[in-house]
Amino acid sequence: MFIRVTVVLLLVMGLSGFQSPSQPAYRNTNLSVDERVNDLLKRMTLEEKVAQLTCLWPRGRDIPPDALKDGIGQIARQQEHKGPRESAEFANSVQKYLVENTRLGIPAIFHDEILHGHMAQGSTSFPQPIALASSWDPELINKIFTAAALETRSRGAQQVLGPNLDLGREPRWGRTEETYGEDPYLVSRMGVAVIKAIQGRGPTVDNEHVIGAERPHHLWYDDASIAAKVLTRLRQVRRFRTQVEAALHVGGERARQGMQVQLARGGQAALEQARNPT
Repeated sequence: MFIRVTVVLLLVMGLSGFQSPSQPAYRNTNLSVDERVNDLLKRMTLEEKVAQLTCLWPRGRDIPPDALKDGIGQIARQQEHKGPRESAEFANSVQKYLVENTRLGIPAIFHDEILHGHMAQGSTSFPQPIALASSWDPELINKIFTAAALETRSRGAQQVLGPNLDLGREPRWGRTEETYGEDPYLVSRMGVAVIKAIQGRGPTVDNEHVIGAERPHHLWYDDASIAAKVLTRLRQVRRFRTQVEAALHVGGERARQGMQVQLARGGQAALEQARNPT
């Protein structure tokens, strides 16, 4: 009888989220995100914090274990020189090492290119965005990037570099084919279709978004001198308003926070003026 009661009690405690007294709070899934993050930050050394701000780009090479000894924040484009199975195995092995062999066991974020399909061996390559935009068909764009998101996620990546929300109004920039054209409305509709397809729905922090989307290339992180000039010209900032705000509307809190970081670098005041023109 004692054994039976003990077993029942253990099962009940397990089902109710029982946590071992030795388990740190940041591993307790019953706590809020803020509580877990605050606990984790208090435990981290300076080296571990710096590691979480670091991104490695293997460029097809193996990652030496020493590079991961304090953890790592991101792994970039790890699938460029790998097929689907090799990519998934590589991602799994890196995550397993980080979880089991680093002090805090923090997994990494893997990101990949998805400009016109997942950019890796064996993935589907669709037409460039400038060609996709000429379809004027958001439903088609959604189907294309749903396929691209599935190919990306199946290999282990959680974040993608896309969509590109730039307006193609400066041919000297040299990357016009990456844009969805020069019209803010068309670009905003294409951008929303892409982001909805990329993010989908799934079990993440907010129970909604699966893969995070990135920001415009030209406005935020092209040549620093150009970006600074662009951000100080109110008319230039206004021209990006439509597609950026439409994308942020569907992009969730993570996308808004990412954009705020970029704005801090280039001029928050300029955007505020654009949002509230006199």
